Amino acid sequence: MKTCCSPNPRPIPELLTILTMKRSLLLFMMMFAAATRLTAQPVCMPWGNIKGMIIDGEMMAFETSLRSVSPGWEAYVKTEKYHWAGQQTYTVEGESHLVSHYLLGTPLHYRCRMTGTGAGKASTEIDIRAEEAYKQAGTFYCFETPESEFSDGSLIFFLKNKQVATLSLNEAVKNEKGELIRLRADRVEWKSPRRNYRITAGKATEVFLRQDFDSNPAYRNDPWPQQQFATSDPRMEKAGYQLYFTLIDGNAGKGESRNMAFSLEANGTIDREPATVRITPSQPGRVWSGISGNFRFQFPETDPMVIDYCLDSLRVTMGRISMWWEMWHADEHSDPAEMARAGKLPLRFYEQMELARKLQQRSIPVIVSVWSAPDWAVDKNNIPRKGVHLDQQKMKSICASISGFLLYLKQEYGVEAVLFSFNETDCGVEVFQTPEEHALFNRAIGAELQAKGLATKMLLGDTGHGTAVANQLVWPSISDPSVHNTIGAIAFHTYHGCNTADLEAWARSARAINVPLMVTEGGTNSAAHRYPLVFLQPWFQLGEIDTYIRICNICQPATIMEWQLTSDYSVLTGKGLYGDNGPLRPTQRFYNLKQLGNTPEGSFWIPASCDRPEISCAAAVDIANDTYSVHMVNNGPRREVVLNGFPESVENLYIYITDANRGMKRMNNIRVVNGTARFTIEPQTFTSLFNKPAETNHIR
Repeated sequence: MKTCCSPNPRPIPELLTILTMKRSLLLFMMMFAAATRLTAQPVCMPWGNIKGMIIDGEMMAFETSLRSVSPGWEAYVKTEKYHWAGQQTYTVEGESHLVSHYLLGTPLHYRCRMTGTGAGKASTEIDIRAEEAYKQAGTFYCFETPESEFSDGSLIFFLKNKQVATLSLNEAVKNEKGELIRLRADRVEWKSPRRNYRITAGKATEVFLRQDFDSNPAYRNDPWPQQQFATSDPRMEKAGYQLYFTLIDGNAGKGESRNMAFSLEANGTIDREPATVRITPSQPGRVWSGISGNFRFQFPETDPMVIDYCLDSLRVTMGRISMWWEMWHADEHSDPAEMARAGKLPLRFYEQMELARKLQQRSIPVIVSVWSAPDWAVDKNNIPRKGVHLDQQKMKSICASISGFLLYLKQEYGVEAVLFSFNETDCGVEVFQTPEEHALFNRAIGAELQAKGLATKMLLGDTGHGTAVANQLVWPSISDPSVHNTIGAIAFHTYHGCNTADLEAWARSARAINVPLMVTEGGTNSAAHRYPLVFLQPWFQLGEIDTYIRICNICQPATIMEWQLTSDYSVLTGKGLYGDNGPLRPTQRFYNLKQLGNTPEGSFWIPASCDRPEISCAAAVDIANDTYSVHMVNNGPRREVVLNGFPESVENLYIYITDANRGMKRMNNIRVVNGTARFTIEPQTFTSLFNKPAETNHIR
């Protein structure tokens, strides 16, 4: 399993047993049949929040959550995705999503059922219980909306179907408690020129409205459950609105429990204005190799079938494997190569080596990464520091151990790794490095690999976060010219950050040293192994490819490596994966990769832009073969698109669509006239246009 911040993931046999009890093939097929109704469905999160309502392809933006607020209203903890502690459950039953967990750092346990109840309608039922006494200002059901949606709107409050108050938001003033209004109600209606929302509680309760900033705002895409309230934000002029429905008022007593049901309704104006997309082929940028994958071999019963399917059906251009250093050299005073040749290492080590050989046989270059260090290589000092650090006094032995492995891999299996890295040292999975330690290690290992005659170069960064903060890890190495000849690429992972400012920081670092930029772990949620049915949700699958397309446009990466092309975080289902006992077959995520991967190897990324924020786009050109590729993810409704910038040689475009119901389906061709193509982009889809037919066969 992915282990970013989670050193003890659930074993796959246990996972499959649980899922099989909850899911059946019939249920899985029903869920995908329901995808045709996604044009008016709630977006249900596997931690208990409803994050908006998709109506005719357009997102009605809001988010519900369960919150416990500190006694002084300085901080709160909410239902959120990066809650790594305890046991979490998530199941899907038709239109219902069922979640159970507890609020991080509290004894407040909850069960939540979220259900789509019709076009633009949903319901939530919450059970909460305090297993121990807990001091707090209260526990609340919170309904939050962006300020931009309702700055010129109003709230109407009802009690037993009688209107009891109206609040014009542009005239609202906070009281001494920071509240815009407080009263008893059982229904609240939000109204603005563009949006109409209604929240109805199963019974009357104390309701109040606030407008607070967070210390870790949502746009950072780093959503931890525990938050501090803030008075301002450097990128937001005004905070969103938070409407609180009181569940437990004040401290929670041991054994205290509440049950509350809420119904939600949303509708609004659908923005169907045409979009203009412009590409600039005259400015070719960095080169694209293709999509790639991680192959950290962990589950011998299920990994081989998924790996073979993906290698047979996708054009995989690179593979990343685990060194399993703690297996390779557990005893500092042993000769690991001799032990390996004698067959004395754990079976998983040899299985990973054979997989590296399989990749080599298919001419797929291999990256080797380390997750965990053997005990002898760890700094035992009692100085309190974040995570596990390498022992700087043993750097010579550490480098010799690593180079010895890379030599063994080359000599015994015929695989010379193109790049080497430590995995996610910015967050300590499982080794932590400061930027200075990262630079010192790069200098030491780079010299060692050169001395041993290995062509392997260092992969700089390989961070777990795709943030500008994580990007700081690479700059001491960039600032040291003596190591530049040992650095082969810069890389990051996509689980956190990845907004425009973050991605621009990574692009700058790659340009500064003029090496390729790679995404060495692609995905949007490193905690997803805790609730794996989320991988099958259409919103999740579209969001993943949206992230990749934005990265392609801003960062111009050489490759994006999916985590993983094994049964862990699988892009396939069936044969027991996700509790589905049907045949092994692709999911929407698989087709997303295949469609992006049809951008020809050797293409150069070119500038691409769209005047509608709901559409992400990227474009590339293979100049030598006069081949053009344009990718668009439409997170909004159906609309007309005017696509400009093609040369006279392009007269025809082939369109392919992947969504909840179609896997890289070829649509009718469109004509290009005077460099411009016009077509209709469908809602909630990944659409690609090529001026030459893409490869759609070879899918098992």
